[in-house]
Amino acid sequence: MASSSILERWKSRFGNRQRPKSESLSRNIQPAEVAKSILIGRHHYVFVLDWRLYTRSSDLSRTMRSVQKQGYTHYLTAAMDVAGFAYGIDRKIKQKSHSAAMHLAETSSRGGVEMFIFRITEALYSLTVLSDSKPVPHFDQVGSLGEVMALIQEYEALQSGQSIRYVGNVEELSNIEKMTLSDAFGLPEPEAALEGLPNYQFRILLAAVMVPAILIASAGGYWWFNQKQKIERQRLTQLQDPNLVYERQVDSALQQIGPEGNQALVRWREVFGKLPVERSGWLLEKVVCQADTCTVNWRRSTGSVNDFKNNPPVGMASMTTSQSGENPADAVIETTFPVTSPSGVEMARKRNELPTSDQATTVLSSQLQDIALLPDAQVKLKPPELYPSTGAKPEQLMRPVIRGEWSITHELWSLGDLRLDLPAQALQSLTILQDQNTKNWVYTLTGHYYAKGKKY
Repeated sequence: MASSSILERWKSRFGNRQRPKSESLSRNIQPAEVAKSILIGRHHYVFVLDWRLYTRSSDLSRTMRSVQKQGYTHYLTAAMDVAGFAYGIDRKIKQKSHSAAMHLAETSSRGGVEMFIFRITEALYSLTVLSDSKPVPHFDQVGSLGEVMALIQEYEALQSGQSIRYVGNVEELSNIEKMTLSDAFGLPEPEAALEGLPNYQFRILLAAVMVPAILIASAGGYWWFNQKQKIERQRLTQLQDPNLVYERQVDSALQQIGPEGNQALVRWREVFGKLPVERSGWLLEKVVCQADTCTVNWRRSTGSVNDFKNNPPVGMASMTTSQSGENPADAVIETTFPVTSPSGVEMARKRNELPTSDQATTVLSSQLQDIALLPDAQVKLKPPELYPSTGAKPEQLMRPVIRGEWSITHELWSLGDLRLDLPAQALQSLTILQDQNTKNWVYTLTGHYYAKGKKY
């Protein structure tokens, strides 16, 4: 089932049924629940908006006048053909109020059908369902875990097999894409800001008093209204431009890539190059380096935890102990070692300085092909994807960046002389362990390369 058909089903369920032309858009729609104001960090987010679908601007205007009579105080029309209304917003919170659902639609949505599920406090959870980056009526909610899970099951039954992307910080869903509360609700998106509903009763009174003046200025007022509508249509069109969505995210994403791959490799070598194979009766078992930390596992041979603690490896920052089952003799110590970032490393990537896709794949694939000639070497190079992913295709964008993943697996001796030929790369992880058959130490190095998605 296409995503648009889901919206159509909700149109039919929430007030878009066939009815006489004289009937108001809002007459069959009951008021929604009171909106929920929540401070996340220092920002004011509002959940439980009454989302309503419309097709004509006259329908929207009629609905805005009607809902104001019902007690609604705020509205939002940032998305085309859907508007959100709220009442009961906490006036004690001084920060500007923003719709949580529209904020997620602008900052985290990839299109299609998506469920965002977050644990806000120990007892309070939120559910936001988006379809084609638009809030779905009835599924902008907060409540207990049980209430949220019931809503999830209700929507899954409604969508009849449609692929769903699950995002959030809850542990109850195994197929969820992890996202912290602070990452999801950082700086509020300006397009998600709620505005106060116009005072239509005051406008009617003013119109009655100003009829003569309005009649005189009707020609100029008609032109002004058309110009305002034209500007609004242009604004809504721009909001749907994939380039605007992409440009809001790409620069910050590039700044988070990390240091150049060769620099990161030098940092990791400095850590694992100093590790002994045996320490106080504990044997080195595994090394995993990621970002600025290397985690090292030690398997007990003859020593005790106290022996290791009294004679730790140089540079160790912390250690934890675990055991298999109830046998303390079968124990493992996990230690962490900080990786110092060298000064002068440029963390951000400039798009104009990236190689083209052809240049990047030629250089990288050639190096991986040479490494594959070594006995027992394994190399992988996956097809590149748009970075960061926004649901758009590179050909739709003016200045896209693509990212491809690669990996190398070989005996540890070849890592000492390894240098990445392509500069626009960042390392993801390094894993070192001992092959149980050959007793040789083997490493697996993974990383990403970055390139222009088209010429610009």
